[in-house]
Amino acid sequence: MIPIVASRVKIPLIAAGGFYNGRGLAAALVLGADGISMGSRFMLTKESAVHENFKQLCLKATEQDTLYSDVFDGMPGRVLKTKGALAMLKGGFPLVTAMSSALKVKQIMKLSYGQFIRLAFQMMKAGEESSTFRMLAREAVGSIKALKAINDGDVEQGILYAGQCCGGIDDMPGCQELIERVVAEAEQILKTTREKQY
Repeated sequence: MIPIVASRVKIPLIAAGGFYNGRGLAAALVLGADGISMGSRFMLTKESAVHENFKQLCLKATEQDTLYSDVFDGMPGRVLKTKGALAMLKGGFPLVTAMSSALKVKQIMKLSYGQFIRLAFQMMKAGEESSTFRMLAREAVGSIKALKAINDGDVEQGILYAGQCCGGIDDMPGCQELIERVVAEAEQILKTTREKQY
């Protein structure tokens, strides 16, 4: 999709999904992107706020250690394989957990009950009410479970959104070191590619 989008827009194009090193940056630039987003890669840096338990799980993970589904927050997404994530895949619609999670989200957002109910109805007006309700409920559950992972390091119940690229990541540098390394690697790959062409 990068070449198609690059040919049709006049704004900076940031490619996302699966990028974690200079080779990916070089490929994205050649395809027409102006830069890349590296969510999972920056999650595994010294400065990242992700709990150490999940950083270590990610470092040990292979590209096969993620799960892809819409059950985690109502939209298709990928999470690191944990007991909590596997339980969400096997379970049905978690009504009781959804209600409890929605109330926790209300508390985190510091909303009154009136504000919370108005917000829920406004969001439901955007689409079919029953499917929107299910999506909102899943989003509440997913948000609380993600906070359990990021803040508490709960590898039993928490879920952590992470890409398959975790399988290619084996260290935890600082952000500056990571950026410099990715840029240097991309420059070297692009230089080598140009030299091979001529």
